[in-house]
Amino acid sequence: MPIEYYEIINMLYECLAPVHAKHYSEAHFVYHASRAVKSLFHKAISQSGTVTCPWAFTDPESYSTNKGFLLAKKLGKVTEDPKDVYEFLKTIDAKKLVETEKFLVTEEERRQFLVIFTPTLDHESSNPVFPEDLTTLIHRSIKVPYLLGFTSCEGSFLLKSNFIGCISKEALNRVDSDFKLAIHPRVLNTLPKISTTLCQLRSLYFGDKNISEETLANYINLISDTYFLRGIMQAVDIQMNNDNSGKTYLYQFSYESETSFMKKISNVDFPGVSHGEELGYLFYPDIIKELGLSVPVPDSEDYKMINRLTQMWTDFAKTGNPTPAITDLTPIKWIPLKREAVYDYLDIHIEPRMKTLHKGKQRWDWENMNNISYDYSVYKI
Repeated sequence: MPIEYYEIINMLYECLAPVHAKHYSEAHFVYHASRAVKSLFHKAISQSGTVTCPWAFTDPESYSTNKGFLLAKKLGKVTEDPKDVYEFLKTIDAKKLVETEKFLVTEEERRQFLVIFTPTLDHESSNPVFPEDLTTLIHRSIKVPYLLGFTSCEGSFLLKSNFIGCISKEALNRVDSDFKLAIHPRVLNTLPKISTTLCQLRSLYFGDKNISEETLANYINLISDTYFLRGIMQAVDIQMNNDNSGKTYLYQFSYESETSFMKKISNVDFPGVSHGEELGYLFYPDIIKELGLSVPVPDSEDYKMINRLTQMWTDFAKTGNPTPAITDLTPIKWIPLKREAVYDYLDIHIEPRMKTLHKGKQRWDWENMNNISYDYSVYKI
């Protein structure tokens, strides 16, 4: 990036920072630990994802498997020159790009929830943003005040909504017959490194039961942990191990509302708080009017949650502390992480409360599987 762009951005520093993002794009704030941009932000908020989540990063690919080249080929451009592909794709209408992208994903990949266009390493550009190995990059940690967390039932968004489509009985049968179909390829590659087998994972989440509609809650737990919680908690561990715990705040959003706008628009048909539901309390969605839905009325619990969440998020953005004062909206102190054997986190509910998770004993902690005591009938943490 030319130096004049840095100068312009730095003049806008107070406007640009802090950075906040959500869902697939949100995970990539961790990339901003890159030397090229690390001075631009003074706070960070990550909701339901980090670069350590398996869907957030693409390992370097060969020409024959690179989705960018395959997309260009599908649209009529056959070349092995990345610059030619780049210039060609710039000429294609955005809607056509999105429509064509769907044909690059197989049914198996679709059910493994692959995101085909994500950041990857760049060893060739003159001034690359991400020139380093991912492991090296993430272990630098986030040096600014950092707020991150997850919802109580992340995985329902992927299995029981119109985002991809509610998983069918036939698809469940296929997963039951071939369990690796339930696991993201990048996660499959890591299992030998943590001395964990597919049989052990299946036993942890399903016991001796079949994967079916009757054990859908178990499957949602597996998806929640595989695609979200393991990556998020890995980022938390990195923060704690790099002496950044005192300015890192962890949360679980568990406020469940029958009138949840995000649940209605994505048609999530499962108990708990799904991926993205808290966004309806942070940002006003104009589409509410188009769908004929009503906004929360003053004095309702939804309205109170809107005020609470926006208060904590803006307080954090301004001060680096989400609860600088005890008020009716923030009645308890949000305690940051400590460098200890527990995770202190804020359970964001109509009555918020601090809770504690013990390291090495949680369902997602596959490295310590012998220490996990898991009730298969429960879908929440």
